[in-house]
Amino acid sequence: MDAALAILPGDQQRAAQTAQLATTPSVRTLNVGMSGSITGELVGADLTGDGDTEVLFPTSAGLYILSGSDVILHIPTSSAVTGIALVDDLSGNEAPEVVLVVGDVFFPNVRAYDTATGEKLWDYVPAQEVFIDNLMWTEQQTQTYDLEAVDLNSDEILDIAVTSGYLVHAIDGRSGDRLWTFEALDNVWKVVAAPDIDGDGVADLVVGGQDGVLRALSGSDGTRLWERKLVGSYAPLDEEGERKQSVDRSVFDILPVDNGSDRAAIVTAEDGTARLIDLDDGTVV
Repeated sequence: MDAALAILPGDQQRAAQTAQLATTPSVRTLNVGMSGSITGELVGADLTGDGDTEVLFPTSAGLYILSGSDVILHIPTSSAVTGIALVDDLSGNEAPEVVLVVGDVFFPNVRAYDTATGEKLWDYVPAQEVFIDNLMWTEQQTQTYDLEAVDLNSDEILDIAVTSGYLVHAIDGRSGDRLWTFEALDNVWKVVAAPDIDGDGVADLVVGGQDGVLRALSGSDGTRLWERKLVGSYAPLDEEGERKQSVDRSVFDILPVDNGSDRAAIVTAEDGTARLIDLDDGTVV
């Protein structure tokens, strides 16, 4: 069995703690008529076609959509909404749809909804083979950390890429079916769309995670285009001044930037450094 698939309980706890540090929101104030805590980044878009911007609030009680100060839709979820992406209209009502990531491993944690009616359009279970005490090797849904909307199959409909556990999943935006997966050697925290790197006419993806490696993936099939180790491990001192077992330091955030004719991104890591990366080959500029 591939060692890269082995997620032990201790690793799961460390991953959850690290992810919480990376994504904990600083604002938890909600409008009258809403409940719960704000659990992710807000998104603004004209959902009704009236020229005004509606605001989507991810909360511990589900997704709220506000027009002005009025709640026009509440989509309750089984656990906190941690990520939002808007995709193309699938239901024919000329309003974009929304894909949610929820903090759940018992029910599908990637879900698409109609923003006009709240109807669920599809859901997806990001699962991988894991090792669990008493169960040994079994397939289990893993926590999803990030999502990105990007057309990956050239059908002019936005698809969804998510990071969950050790895997990157590409999901068809129309149906919720899997297009492809990519397996890393540790938890993958972040995924962003990048300009076409391999020249096949499809946008590509850049991902970073717990192992401190930045990777570029082909958007069309998930093939690894390049990878770059950005940050090494860290061995803390114990009370006697001896080095403890080393731990990896994560790549946390990736921001593509307009660098003229060059493809580039600013990448931050757990060593406290921000780096400008050439997306053609992963070189640190």
